Amino acid sequence: MVVTTPDGKTLRRDLDIPRISIGRSSRNDLVLADLSLSRVHAEIFREGEQFLVKDAGSKNGTLLNDRQVLTPTLPRKGDRITLGGANLWFNTEPQQRVEITDRPTPVAGTTVVPVEQLITNPTAMGSTTILPEHRGSLPLEILQKAGEQLVVTAPLDELLHSIMDLIFEALKPERGFLMLIDPKSNLLEPKVVRDDKKGVSEGITLSRHIADLVVKGKQSVLTSDAMHDPRFEHGESIVAQGIRSALCVPLWNSREVMGLVYVDSRIQSNSFAPADLRLLSNLANMAAVKIENNRLFEETLAVRALQRDLELAAQIQRKLMPRSCPPVPGFDIAGTNLPCRTVGGDTYDFLPREGKRVWVAVGDVSGKGLPAAMIMSHFQAMLRGLAEAERPLAQIAGRLNDNLSRTLATNQFISFFLAELDPSEGVMRYVNAGHNPPIRITSTGEMDRLKGSGPVLGVVPGVHYPSHETVLGPGDILLLYSDGATESLNTTGEEFGEDRLMACLRQVAALESEAGLAKLEESILGFCGAAPRYDDITLLLVRRTVP
Repeated sequence: MVVTTPDGKTLRRDLDIPRISIGRSSRNDLVLADLSLSRVHAEIFREGEQFLVKDAGSKNGTLLNDRQVLTPTLPRKGDRITLGGANLWFNTEPQQRVEITDRPTPVAGTTVVPVEQLITNPTAMGSTTILPEHRGSLPLEILQKAGEQLVVTAPLDELLHSIMDLIFEALKPERGFLMLIDPKSNLLEPKVVRDDKKGVSEGITLSRHIADLVVKGKQSVLTSDAMHDPRFEHGESIVAQGIRSALCVPLWNSREVMGLVYVDSRIQSNSFAPADLRLLSNLANMAAVKIENNRLFEETLAVRALQRDLELAAQIQRKLMPRSCPPVPGFDIAGTNLPCRTVGGDTYDFLPREGKRVWVAVGDVSGKGLPAAMIMSHFQAMLRGLAEAERPLAQIAGRLNDNLSRTLATNQFISFFLAELDPSEGVMRYVNAGHNPPIRITSTGEMDRLKGSGPVLGVVPGVHYPSHETVLGPGDILLLYSDGATESLNTTGEEFGEDRLMACLRQVAALESEAGLAKLEESILGFCGAAPRYDDITLLLVRRTVP
């Protein structure tokens, strides 16, 4: 098979042993230095007279002709196996191949000019008023046409092909390609590979030395009649392909290099001249600016689409939270939630039970924004599903913890408080999984916190959560809250803190729960002022009314 690596290298690998392991670990039979690959990513193994490809439980998967390999699969001649940024061509040569080789290519006798000098200095390489007739249009006509065509907004792939159309029209090369630097891997990736019939060329080889001159050095390179230049007599990559003349210029947007454009010709009568190098450099500069604008436009569209999705997600999240607590005789209960972003990772819920009992729940996911909101939505669904059966609170917490331990990442968890109110005697049973202890004010003005807590949910499976019990007497008030309330910062970096929260709670003790929550919310936001909020805020007030 032929292997093309993410950095453009090509190598052959004989299937000479029964089983070939592939991955980034040095213990593999075929080592590919690609961080997107797993240590042992895939295997190719012999079964009778056939070979099968198998994914070895990799994180990012193995593809055969762009289809996920889920079970050992038989590749056929010409099939492409994709692992991360590498392609393995089974029993055939790759198509649309551009190889950047490490074989040295001397540049003595070639023309190397800084691209900025070519674009900004009209006399840098002599007059370019008119090109030879066989080259086609006048430079100004080509540049004007480029300006007209490249002003139209189009998908990136269509734009890149339009750029190559202009280049082939202007310079009449036999072959050429356009490569862009991948922003994640920082490697050159071929985007358009073409010959003079607009088809796919055979493999084209480019010296890494020239690629570095163009991309890292911001130089434009012209090689003219390389086959007959004695300084290329050692058979380096350009000569090996029978190339008489070649141009290679950076896609430079006057700020950074985004990639390169390469064209060549093997016809002696079509050798490139310095004027061609200047024209191609100008075209590439215009193209690079358009590519950057295209990317910014697509990013803007993506941001707008994401914002619309987030706004819709926020609407859904608000609907998932209860508008009010179901009537509980002898109690006045209300809750509120203020996400610090469009969506948040806090939640609260009221779940009616038999005998006029009610469950009151508060949860807080580690992290912020959309990831936390997705986890909380999953958690809320689990909680409501478990609430369908009459189970003790401790068992509910244990089941939630075990489920989350199997699904959450190692740095994710949920703090959670769940209480059951029995209005007949004011009894409240509760479990606390690493959440802030609720604050209670009695009818006589005494203040305490509900004791007893287990670990947060989703970290250690098999935890037993103890259940506790207390009684809320007539006139008692209980405040459930997330740490976004106490950890809110003002413009000087000072926290709101528990002392302020408790003082504010005393001030609203005589108010009904809805009005009390509004005052608490007003106090916290007033303290923060213009300071940005970094965490979601959830507040619940439970008041046992005086009979």
